[in-house]
Amino acid sequence: YYRSRYLKLAKIIKQQFPDAKVSGPVGTKDSFEIKINGQLIFSKLESGGFPHSEDILQQVRNEYNGAEVEKVTQVQSCTIQ
Repeated sequence: YYRSRYLKLAKIIKQQFPDAKVSGPVGTKDSFEIKINGQLIFSKLESGGFPHSEDILQQVRNEYNGAEVEKVTQVQSCTIQ
């Protein structure tokens, strides 16, 4: 389940930033962390959910533009049907 989320996010990043290096090592169970150049910008263990793709893309844009990269704290709401 987490791998599919990673692959989706990686695809979105590569579409907008083709020269970005995106990797997805397997972590501990229930972890989903995102780093930009070694800086942790999102942790599912800390936030309790998954990030919005646009929030992550904004931080990648910031890095590309030389702006400050900030931690992402907003998470997607979970809907059970």
